[in-house]
Amino acid sequence: NQACEDVSNLLLDGGSADTLGTGVYSGITVNQINQNYFFYPSTADSGNFKITYTFTSLEGCVDSLFDTIRVDTLPKVSILTLPGVCEDGDSLVLDTFGLPFGGTFTGSAVFFDTLSSIFYFNPDSATPGASNLIFYSYTETATGCSNQNNTLGTLNLKPNLNFSNLPDFCISDTAFQITQYSPQGGYFKGIGIDSTQNNWFFVPDSSGVGNNIQTKYIYTNSQGCTDSTSISTVVNALPAISFTIPSNSDTLCFTSSNLNVPLNTGTPFGGVYSGKNVSFNNFNRANVAPGVDTVFYTYTDPNTGCVNTISD
Repeated sequence: NQACEDVSNLLLDGGSADTLGTGVYSGITVNQINQNYFFYPSTADSGNFKITYTFTSLEGCVDSLFDTIRVDTLPKVSILTLPGVCEDGDSLVLDTFGLPFGGTFTGSAVFFDTLSSIFYFNPDSATPGASNLIFYSYTETATGCSNQNNTLGTLNLKPNLNFSNLPDFCISDTAFQITQYSPQGGYFKGIGIDSTQNNWFFVPDSSGVGNNIQTKYIYTNSQGCTDSTSISTVVNALPAISFTIPSNSDTLCFTSSNLNVPLNTGTPFGGVYSGKNVSFNNFNRANVAPGVDTVFYTYTDPNTGCVNTISD
């Protein structure tokens, strides 16, 4: 006979006789309630307890016999400290945290995978904070006695990130320092990203031309939870332009006539001519010294604001 120490009471009803009379039970923690006798394992120490059954016949003859009940202690059950899990993160394998090994976990955020026979703390079912009650139960094989313990599982929220769009760029623009993001302390990934002394830059001529250049900001908070956010950036090409001084004007002689040479061959039309002796889209020979002069044609794309310059 055996009982676990958490059993409140056991009804003693195994004594009998082959004649009429009265039987009584006696022993440590044995009590009578009305006509019934009970043994109380919960108030007894662990070990073996002698229970005596004494029978008195109607004739006054007395006999007795005894049996032994073993009271077993409950297994000592504990749960190692659980690390927090992150919102939208991986589930935490619980099996290695329960002691002794081999028990079962239960709780509103606990999931049991029947294929792998593994217990998990599931972030998708958990509530934020250290408010997720997790129970661990273990049964001692030798005695059949069970015990349980509990702990709180923590769900940490992922960081709240802000990353504003970058302006549109021209391929010729200089490096642009990225400052419109929070919280600080993360890092950027993407084509055209560069960093110098913890400052982050977008470098258009490294990214190349495109309408959907992705830049990602990645941040990990103090609880170890990581999140990222991405934006799309536009890098525009410079406008394609051409300019050649007409062949009948590329070699000029000093003369008092035709001092102004019109400049009108730059395309697309609408650009600006410049140079040492250029004004109002004319090349002025009045003050030109013998030699070679350079004329520049600069055009601004009205759609992108990108500027390109060519010379002849």
